[in-house]
Amino acid sequence: RTDLSEQEKLILIERIQLTENRKLERQIEQLDKDFQRTRLKTQRSLDRTVREVQNRYKPQHIVAHSMGGMATLYDHYVRPESDIEKIVTIGSPCDFKEIMDQYQKTLRFNTRTYKAMDDYMKGWIGHHVEEFSSAIFVKDNKKKGLLFHDIEDRQISVEASRKVHKHWQGSQYVETKGLGHSMHQEGVNKQIIAFLQNNES
Repeated sequence: RTDLSEQEKLILIERIQLTENRKLERQIEQLDKDFQRTRLKTQRSLDRTVREVQNRYKPQHIVAHSMGGMATLYDHYVRPESDIEKIVTIGSPCDFKEIMDQYQKTLRFNTRTYKAMDDYMKGWIGHHVEEFSSAIFVKDNKKKGLLFHDIEDRQISVEASRKVHKHWQGSQYVETKGLGHSMHQEGVNKQIIAFLQNNES
């Protein structure tokens, strides 16, 4: 119809907006479900990968980047008797809650979804999201550690490695500027090699 009154037009617009909002809500709910399944599968796969690599290749040292560093420190928290002598983490997070909060902000999943994921995590590994912290995992870690973090890291705050270093008695901390999150520069590689080759460090 082209002869709608102004009031009818407004009502029609409101109905269209309501329909679009409902579609968007359903899309977000589905995204929440997909994200939950993907994140949990990814974390579980990461944990299995760390354990599988150690069991198969029996390394003496581990160099881990970002989430790999968190997974490695957690693995040594639950299995401190491993043969690993030194651990190097690069741009790794400390508190899983900060990551989850960032995901929630980015994907806009609701509190109910967050709580469901938190409950699942508690039942799966025995820790709530806010309890999963590398600062806790390293308190009794007897391994020697080297932590790298760049103050301009936009993915993981430099405060994460500062906090881990504060609680890890056997760790050394190197803070850089201008290298970003990946930190694959030659200077970083040389420092890692020197640390691993030095029997006294």
